[in-house]
Amino acid sequence: MVLSIEERVFLVENVFREGKKYTDLVQEQFAEKFPETHVPHHSAVRRLTEKFRETGLVSDAEGRGRPSKLNGEKLMDISDCCGGHQNHCASWRKRKISVLQQRIKRSEKN
Repeated sequence: MVLSIEERVFLVENVFREGKKYTDLVQEQFAEKFPETHVPHHSAVRRLTEKFRETGLVSDAEGRGRPSKLNGEKLMDISDCCGGHQNHCASWRKRKISVLQQRIKRSEKN
């Protein structure tokens, strides 16, 4: 489950108000304010408050994961190749998919 920034800020503020404890009251307030979101587990809130203490942030770190080898120009080229032809026959789509796969392989080499 990914919490929104608003939900994270709410949790951190209320945990600190309750003496740095994730009490039943904080859980109830969270459930009332955000009824569409499941109440986070104690360990998730503990990690969130630790991150806030260490960094002063509640947002995720930028640049997580493997960087893409495709740049904007290559992606536009690939999307131009696909766009507007959804109603063509299956064999045409198979050929286009093959072309796209080849382009992706070539772009990964560069």
